[in-house]
Amino acid sequence: MTGVDDCRVDPGVLTGDDAVRAMSVHYGCPPQCLPRCRAEDAMTREFVKVARIPGEWDADLAEKVRQITELL
Repeated sequence: MTGVDDCRVDPGVLTGDDAVRAMSVHYGCPPQCLPRCRAEDAMTREFVKVARIPGEWDADLAEKVRQITELL
């Protein structure tokens, strides 16, 4: 869980990988959380560029989250 001050800091535009990292930390935060908002925007931009087979996006995201959790 993050502190309220963490949620008020705008991280700016995130890459897809940075968005996954931010979302892994801020997933449980309220919708007003700036890192969560930036992460959602970046993930939409990065991972929804082309039409995908249903479930393929979930598989890609699951793999990224798995990679991140191995680093923690």
